[in-house]
Amino acid sequence: MKSQSPTGQTPLDMIRPVLWMAAAAFAAGFGGYLVLGLRAIQPVAN
Repeated sequence: MKSQSPTGQTPLDMIRPVLWMAAAAFAAGFGGYLVLGLRAIQPVAN
């Protein structure tokens, strides 16, 4: 990967942390929703 900007900060490098946070938030929300759904389907399962 070649960085053509003198600071080494490409637009992708600036956007990447935001994408990681969005992906983490989506994964956490989807995981929590999935766990709640499974608990609703199987209330006796620990």
